[in-house]
This record gives sequence, structure tokens and C-alpha cells, in this order.
Amino acid sequence: MSHITKIEIEVKDLGALKAACSRMGFRFVAHQKTYAWYGRFMGDAPLPEGISREDLGKCDHAIQVPGASYEIGVRARKGGYRLLWDSWTDGGLEERVGAGASRLKQAYGVELARREARRKGFSVTEIKNPDGSILLDIRVDAKRIKVGFNPDGQLTLKTIGFIGKECQEASRFLEKALGSRIRQTLTSEYDQAAERLEQKREGV
Repeated sequence: MSHITKIEIEVKDLGALKAACSRMGFRFVAHQKTYAWYGRFMGDAPLPEGISREDLGKCDHAIQVPGASYEIGVRARKGGYRLLWDSWTDGGLEERVGAGASRLKQAYGVELARREARRKGFSVTEIKNPDGSILLDIRVDAKRIKVGFNPDGQLTLKTIGFIGKECQEASRFLEKALGSRIRQTLTSEYDQAAERLEQKREGV
């Protein structure tokens, strides 16, 4: 293993979001301009950043969730999309999509990462774990990139078998597609591999 990166998933790709909805049994409704919610702002929770009271209930697309009376609004913003919904218990959304839509974001991340890896010609194996996490094992020749998607909507990316800075280059396409890097840790194996490469170059 050469490095470990923790990433906060951001919704940037509408196609992957549609695939995530299909995976979870939700219905993506393109160009629906309003989403179902309580209908009146009660002031019991802060407004989403950049959203006014008048914006609530308005969207560019919507997601219908079976068993929930409320819907998720998908609103375009610079660089991607914002998910908007009413988390009031009686609306039934949080129970089905997770706090902060975490389970929907997890499904989105899996669909996007799998698509991007296959686009590069890499083989991908998906493993579902009992704790609700999902692992994608991406094989790049004899090397591997392991992407763990947690139910909280965050992911951990690990590279195995790459030498030095090569490992960071190998996973950059996933980091760019999936969201914002929270933390990166270079392991001792990264340092050892980089030192061996430098010695080889110097003929030591």
C-alpha cells in the first residue's frame, strides 16, 4: 500500500446519480421543477448554504423514494449538483436515504467509480460488507486500487503496488471525479518504494 486518501463525496455527474437511483429502487424524474416537502419553512433548522426561503421546494430534477411522502430535489450549481430535501421524520426520507442522504451518496460514488475505472479499461470487483460498506477492488495490471464506500457518504481510497508518486497519479482520476479530499496519508511503504526507486536511478 502506498497511500490512503479520505474523500467527501460530491454529486457532480447526473448520469451516475441516475444509476444510483436505479440501484436503490428510487425514481429519478428529469426536469421536475418542484419537490414535495412540508411546504413551509418553520425555522427549526438552518437553511442550506446559498438557499433562500423562496428557493425551498424548487429544483431542476427530482428523486422519488418509495415509501416516503417527501421527495429529493436536485438543483444545479457550479461544478455539480446540490441535493435538497425536508428531513422531517413524517416525510420518510431520512430513514430510507440516510442522514444527509449518505446512502444515496454511497450508491452514487460506487456507480461513478466503477464507470470511470472501466472507462480506463480496468477490471472492477464489487464486494458488499455486512456493516453496509461497499468495496471496489480495481485492478490495474498487477497493481490495485481499493475504494471503500462507507454508509456515511465518505470513502477511503488505497493504492497497492505502485511506486512512489506513481500511486498518487494512479488514483487521481477517481479523486477528481468523486469529490473533495479530506485527508491523505503516505504510508511507510510509500517512503520505502520511493527510496528504492531513487537508489535505482543513482545506480546504488
